[in-house]
Amino acid sequence: ALGNAGLPLKQEHVEVAFGKIPLFKVNKVQTANISKAASYLKDNKEIEINISLGMGKFTASAWTCDITYDYVKINAEYTT
Repeated sequence: ALGNAGLPLKQEHVEVAFGKIPLFKVNKVQTANISKAASYLKDNKEIEINISLGMGKFTASAWTCDITYDYVKINAEYTT
């Protein structure tokens, strides 16, 4: 969804991590960390997703609780 935010993103600057586990960095999926991320999701009741857009020093936080089993199942079926 980051690419649909209407921002002039440069994919090579975007970084995504679950907790401290990098999943996307330097324009590549960090495939070596996928099993670590899966364990992180399984083992933690609260999940932290960190995203750096590489566009400045501003920060924002959001909290949600609407991550049902079906939502996660549907979104776990792809890694785009």
